[in-house]
Amino acid sequence: RVGEDGRIYIADGMPTDMTVELARSLMEEAGVHFYAPIYNTVNADSRFVYVISGKGMNGSILLPERKTCENVFNGEKYENVTEIPVVLKAGNGAFIKYI
Repeated sequence: RVGEDGRIYIADGMPTDMTVELARSLMEEAGVHFYAPIYNTVNADSRFVYVISGKGMNGSILLPERKTCENVFNGEKYENVTEIPVVLKAGNGAFIKYI
């Protein structure tokens, strides 16, 4: 439903087989934009981007502007980039620090 504040609300009050995949697809249909693939978490600010993967990830971190960065976890450095490839096994993470 659309609330008084203009937001779209989705509620499931019945016991169902709601999955993360189904909930995410419903939210996408409602106009929610996700910044990470399913089962992955991203934290970021003006100094770093941190990704932790719940079930594995093979993708990229896209930066809003060119930066020189280092993955603190493995020491890889990226010079003057806007995209950083990230391949993670389930439960692993990447901590990209801007330098």
